Amino acid sequence: MTIHVTTNEDIRKAVRRGIRLPVCFMRDNVLEGPCASEPEDHCEQRCDYWDLRGRGRTQFRSRFHDVINALRSQQRIVVWTSGLWSDRLMLWALCAWRLHYRPEHPDLDLVVLGDAPEDGFGRGFVHVKPADARRGLDDARASSRTRVQHMARSWRKLSGQSPVLATEGGGADRVRKDLVELGTHQAAFFPRVDGRALTLSWVDELLFACLDKDWMTPVDVFVHRSSAGEELRNGWGARISD
Repeated sequence: MTIHVTTNEDIRKAVRRGIRLPVCFMRDNVLEGPCASEPEDHCEQRCDYWDLRGRGRTQFRSRFHDVINALRSQQRIVVWTSGLWSDRLMLWALCAWRLHYRPEHPDLDLVVLGDAPEDGFGRGFVHVKPADARRGLDDARASSRTRVQHMARSWRKLSGQSPVLATEGGGADRVRKDLVELGTHQAAFFPRVDGRALTLSWVDELLFACLDKDWMTPVDVFVHRSSAGEELRNGWGARISD
């Protein structure tokens, strides 16, 4: 038996329509909010972050545990993912948890679909057709143990109490490049140190540059006719939506 798993809604629809197979589905953009190495801790932190209550919390937990039960099993697992960073981070988590539950055989087959933005920081949507899913099933490739370990290590660095997203020096391996790229994106939302002074984050600096003396609505700020407004819309708006 083969269990299919995805963290992308567009891919889930394409797989169900294209090859008519059940898919374990869990969507959660971990580019936002806290995450944890341990599955149960991660699940609770995500529920708390999104302020899920009642039926919503029950549904999230149910979908999460469906995926965890799949990773615990001895069945073949096919993970359908995209080039979006939101999906790539969840793939790191799936690899870490598969390695945790099946350290001797952390086997995962991967299929990458969709037309994600070049830098991978998009709003979570990819363009994928049912026909792409049918072709993807034939192109599923088993991940090596080494690759699974590398992605699991990246997840542990990301989800630790003191996340390691960028380090100076060292080799230019793929893992390091991924962490530096992700860290550079995340750093734009945090204050910066200029000499000994603490300055605004890059995103906040753009927002303040779009303010006028008169009262403005959020829409006025977003459509501000300036170079800062254009970068806010086209650069960051495409990455983080509202």
